[in-house]
Amino acid sequence: MQIVWDDVENTCGNACPVVDEESGDIWLPMTWNKGEDIEDKIITGESKEPRRPFLSYSSDDGTT
Repeated sequence: MQIVWDDVENTCGNACPVVDEESGDIWLPMTWNKGEDIEDKIITGESKEPRRPFLSYSSDDGTT
């Protein structure tokens, strides 16, 4: 295991790795939100920032 995203005081999470069995690529959908924003405020749209989805991938078995 390795850390792929550290944004200090903010939340980078909900990572869910998916491996493409044909290509071997590893897809990693995840989310980001300000660390000070609480779940209830994010859901109701009252947070300072929205929760944002991101999608990353690796084609070298997770090295990069």
